Amino acid sequence: MLPVLPEAACARITKFSFGDHLLSDNIREIPYNYTSYSDREIVKRFLGEDAWDDLNVLRIQRRTGRSARMLFEILGDVWVVERNVFLKNDLLSFDDIQRMKRFARFWDLFYNSGNFKQSLPLLWPDGDVFQAFHAFSVWIYAQTQSTWKISLERLAELLFQYLLKQEHEAAPLAATLLADLLKLEGRKIPNFLKPYAHAKPDLSTQRASVFNKRQIRHT
Repeated sequence: MLPVLPEAACARITKFSFGDHLLSDNIREIPYNYTSYSDREIVKRFLGEDAWDDLNVLRIQRRTGRSARMLFEILGDVWVVERNVFLKNDLLSFDDIQRMKRFARFWDLFYNSGNFKQSLPLLWPDGDVFQAFHAFSVWIYAQTQSTWKISLERLAELLFQYLLKQEHEAAPLAATLLADLLKLEGRKIPNFLKPYAHAKPDLSTQRASVFNKRQIRHT
């Protein structure tokens, strides 16, 4: 069983700056971290800079803190193994290490890429990000048997298929995916989404709005 921090210690480490509502860079909630690395550096290493920003937002909304503790405990487990080659080789099986690497790779492709900002959170409607994405990453690998050379269209199709299995309705799901994929000018509608082309978002007004805002900033 992983150790539970005393309430007094939790109170000290969960303080954040009310001036800008951001966590201190040297805050420590990740267990087993006996290095000079802060929580931010560890989160950034495994999950990316955007994940740290999201944790800041979620911290303000935190109630029980159970999901946060679970996430930090998992990061602590991964971190202590990452920093100790003997533990990595002796305590984890080859399959365990490969699963961890696949999780990190798929997280990078789906989350850190920024290509699925609206559609990816549909994986965790209850807020349990780790468990939801872990199940998704296991399913993806069962379909692809690879973590490399997967096109953006294939990634989108995998996400679409998986969310359909989670009983999401096809039409609104397709509209959300199209909004993600077509936000960059020049991208084409993927073949698997062409039956839902009528749900294509009108991005012309959005781009005009962004352009106008830039003009205002520079005048």
